[in-house]
Amino acid sequence: MLDLLSLGEVEIQRASDAFVASGKRYPEGSYIIRMQQPYSSYAKTLLERQQYPDLRLYPGGPPQRPYDVTAQTLPLLMGVATDTIDMPFNVASEPAKSFHFDGSASSDIDSWRGVNRTWSSGAHVWRDITSGEFLTERPKQSQAVELTRPRIGLYKSYVPAMDEGWTCWLLENFGFAYQSVLNPGIEAGSLRQRFDVIVFPDQSSTQIVSGFEAGTMPREYTGGLSKKAASNLKTFAEQGGTLVFLNHSANYAVEHLHLDPKNVVAVVSNRDFYSPGSLLNVSLDMHDPLTYGLPENIAIWSEDSPAWEIAANSKDRVVARYAGDHVLASGWLLGESYIEGRAALVEVPIGQGRAVLFGLRPQYRAQSYQAFKLFFNSLVLSSAR
Repeated sequence: MLDLLSLGEVEIQRASDAFVASGKRYPEGSYIIRMQQPYSSYAKTLLERQQYPDLRLYPGGPPQRPYDVTAQTLPLLMGVATDTIDMPFNVASEPAKSFHFDGSASSDIDSWRGVNRTWSSGAHVWRDITSGEFLTERPKQSQAVELTRPRIGLYKSYVPAMDEGWTCWLLENFGFAYQSVLNPGIEAGSLRQRFDVIVFPDQSSTQIVSGFEAGTMPREYTGGLSKKAASNLKTFAEQGGTLVFLNHSANYAVEHLHLDPKNVVAVVSNRDFYSPGSLLNVSLDMHDPLTYGLPENIAIWSEDSPAWEIAANSKDRVVARYAGDHVLASGWLLGESYIEGRAALVEVPIGQGRAVLFGLRPQYRAQSYQAFKLFFNSLVLSSAR
């Protein structure tokens, strides 16, 4: 986070001694961003929580769509503790020269680069199931599982999806090997022989099923995934594969793989429920491998995202659940009551495998940094238990 701010010419100081500000004691080495500097407004915009106004086209009417999203709060996106100090305080400080941490926490996000380097070298990786930390030697006393390098397929629709490009970038940036999977590849079947996990980026169910209409493109680039393709995907999961659906593509999974979770905001008007790019509070099931390396309470990126209702006797597992109140962490949210206590991330068992339904965007524009862990953990679920 500090690297990003520094790239934008924000001046960052580091405390030479411990100090007290607004009644709270801060240790030596704390980072300080003062507002008496040329780029203070830029820093303030990225660091503070946004309270977006409720703008309507007319009283009681639909919301006035923002130009883009309504929250850019880096501390929430990246899992960094920050405080705003409104009163003057004194502390000896000097310009921070670098922000390169030692990376000793082997469950940190960047440690996935090391995991992929280890796999590439032909060595083995284990994961402590208590701490979530990665190990390069089998532990003698603690419980751990060996993680095998996943064979990743990334669905690529003939209808271009920007999120597919961002997912490519993220996988490549962290060293994950993957293959693009187009419609003919899924229609052909035998998916389990080629992949351990297949990822569907954020895309509408209609685009996935219908694609381009005949006559609008050369014939080989028209159409989408047929009923046979959906059957092949379900067979892939039944044979032990993992299907990962991001944001709107999760609606395709529910509708065409006939899964049980119900999207409670699917037919709600945007006059009543509207989340146009906001950060929302969720609590995580800390016993699920999807949450390894994360704190119990985080903010996730929501953009017109599904929210799931799970039956009381269901075998589906709720991994992330919206707060019972105060769901909005930053941005704009109408109709908070529709999603209070609902599921934002669900793991659905299918035969020997599973589908992971992300009612969020865990790799949104490569900005939702903390939630990368949820996505990366989903890629190794077949060997994580």
